[in-house]
Amino acid sequence: MEPYSKRKKAAENPPTAIRYDLPKEFRNQVIFIWAEAAGYTEQPASHRRIAPYDMENMPVHVANQLFNRVQRKFCEAHGLEGLPGGGGFASPCQIVKKYFQSCPDDEALDIIEFTFNEVFFAQKNSDFVAYIQPTLTAADAVTKLNRRLQENAIGYSSSKERYCASTLSFYNRRRRNPP
Repeated sequence: MEPYSKRKKAAENPPTAIRYDLPKEFRNQVIFIWAEAAGYTEQPASHRRIAPYDMENMPVHVANQLFNRVQRKFCEAHGLEGLPGGGGFASPCQIVKKYFQSCPDDEALDIIEFTFNEVFFAQKNSDFVAYIQPTLTAADAVTKLNRRLQENAIGYSSSKERYCASTLSFYNRRRRNPP
């Protein structure tokens, strides 16, 4: 359900132009979608070092495995050794989220693609679904992402291709070419 304030704002100020930057508010909305589709993504302070097979904290461990794969694929694609902020007790999820919130827009779009792609394949694994108990399917997460892109008048959309890998593409409304 959309809150009244958003419905009112959309009715009073329909978007007249498409933007191609990713504002902080949108990035935060994406993180909420990740939490719904990839499960509990924060490592509680009382469990800074989680043993890999600690059943009580298995959802945290499984979610961190997903974000570790995202981080690894992103770093490989960009020729990086690792993402900044990886020291100390930061979990893979925390590292990806922190970097996502401040990285350039093109890199943020890469992270969105890698994450939604990993969520899709992870949700095909019955163990992942059993431990994480996601509240959004991968398909519903892509639908929600598209709704957030549209409501923020951001000129991208996400679609599922032949292998259901989430891919972002430009769309144009009242604008000829993306930047």
